[in-house]
Amino acid sequence: MSAPWVDQFVSSLSSSFSGEVLTQARLSAFTSYRIGGPADLLVVPKNREDLLEVSNAFLAAGRPPVFILGNGSNILVSDLGYRGLVIRMTKFDLSLELQEKSSNEPDNENQNLTLKSGASLPISMFLRKCALEGYGGLEFLSGIPGSVGGAVFMNAGTNLGEVESRLLSIEVFKLPEGKVISLARKDLSMDYRKNNTLEELDIVVSATWKVDQAAPSAVEEVISRFLAQRKKSQPVTLPSCGSVFRNPKQMSAWKAIDQCGLRGHTIGGAQFSELHSNFIVNLGSAKAEDVLSLIKLAQEKCRHQLGFDLEPEVKFLGF
Repeated sequence: MSAPWVDQFVSSLSSSFSGEVLTQARLSAFTSYRIGGPADLLVVPKNREDLLEVSNAFLAAGRPPVFILGNGSNILVSDLGYRGLVIRMTKFDLSLELQEKSSNEPDNENQNLTLKSGASLPISMFLRKCALEGYGGLEFLSGIPGSVGGAVFMNAGTNLGEVESRLLSIEVFKLPEGKVISLARKDLSMDYRKNNTLEELDIVVSATWKVDQAAPSAVEEVISRFLAQRKKSQPVTLPSCGSVFRNPKQMSAWKAIDQCGLRGHTIGGAQFSELHSNFIVNLGSAKAEDVLSLIKLAQEKCRHQLGFDLEPEVKFLGF
């Protein structure tokens, strides 16, 4: 039986809504972990008009609990699912366009260019397009799962750089207000794996980047080298959420997990990866509780044996 607000929400959407509406959809189908029970309601808006419809229906339904979902690459969903509304942004805007240069700018290979990307664009596709067109400077994102919107929301990055270093501005849809606002980089407070400015009900709809004009082959070579390195050092063939813990000041999270003797440790169908111990992989039958038990075990051992806390990077939904 559906929650009372679900019928009110669905009936509030007009006939012009072009997105998708799914009730009791299992979220395991929409997360990189392949774990998670059903959501009361999942909607997939396809344009800004759809987002406005979702905003109006959200208010009409009495503001039910809501979660904004991108590619689902940094989230662990409860086995019981989520009692609320999930707004999945994967089909919203996949565009990528070069912003016009002023006529007095000279053409040279090393000049900065401005690139605007839709928030739904997967990082992998984003980088493939950059390589084809010869847009350099974002290669540090190679191998990061998820979408542009998710990367902006958490200031994603690697040891080679973070989103904040190349971000110029973003557009954000404010869900309760039903409006889009623009924020320049100077308006954003960003830290390690955090965007402190964006709020829970903010939806990133686009991002503008500073890129460098470069030879396509040069950009492709750097991306290919980074991807090869990640393939050697990370368990890319098994479902995971990427890095589970933020790196503490004392040492890398994987080193802390190793020092606690947990590399390869398994609970149920979940395992601290033998290849990279800051990854918890789904061996095929993992439940959310298996993953959560490993997270809690690492936190407890690190606290008692090493004297500091491990802070999860992964987000939790439905617990």
